[in-house]
Amino acid sequence: RVEVIGRTVRQVNEMLAALHGAFQEDEGGETPDLTLCVDLSDPNDSLASLDFTELVENAQASCIAHSEAAQQAEVELGDLSDELRAEQEELALKERECKHLRERIDQLGKIREQFRDWSSAQLAEARRTAEATEDARHAVAVGTAAPTIRDSAEIDKLKLTLNAIKTQGANELEQLKDQVQRDEERFEEHRRSVIQQLGGYTKDVEEFIQDFESRLEDETVFASARRAATRITHGGC
Repeated sequence: RVEVIGRTVRQVNEMLAALHGAFQEDEGGETPDLTLCVDLSDPNDSLASLDFTELVENAQASCIAHSEAAQQAEVELGDLSDELRAEQEELALKERECKHLRERIDQLGKIREQFRDWSSAQLAEARRTAEATEDARHAVAVGTAAPTIRDSAEIDKLKLTLNAIKTQGANELEQLKDQVQRDEERFEEHRRSVIQQLGGYTKDVEEFIQDFESRLEDETVFASARRAATRITHGGC
């Protein structure tokens, strides 16, 4: 009986040493001493008169404090889950925006290719018309001393039209290139913002989960020590 009590007292004190700093502090800001002091050489009457009420009350107070802390952690975890859900919804919205931007970039790329083909066709047609007119002018010049004023005016008009088509095509092509570049920059900036926000949210969640798991482990060890202390108290009485 004495050996069992002594061994149990040592186990409880070892647990209390391992849990140093985990107990509730008193009004003076100091952690109460929960060490079991039992002199097994004392008479049975002295052992029976030992009072562990204060130790049990301190242990129970610390247990309640840790339980409340665990409940608060659960509430915080619930709040964090709600925040995470809201961020996930916002992320889904941003993903849809990214998808829209990608589709817009693809659309502008197709428009640019179509316009390039159309411009090439227009330039080729204008070039053929100018060449045909030039050939006709040379053919007429063979039988006349000089081209007529009408022929020269027609050629000048065709040259102006050709230059205007080239200029318009070049301007519109540059505008399309600028638009595509701006959309690509917006998409890249949006993507970096989403990745940065996800990294921050992931770090916060991981830190909170680690802290919560640590609290749960402390509660498990503390509960074991409390049960051992209760057994000692009952055995002493």
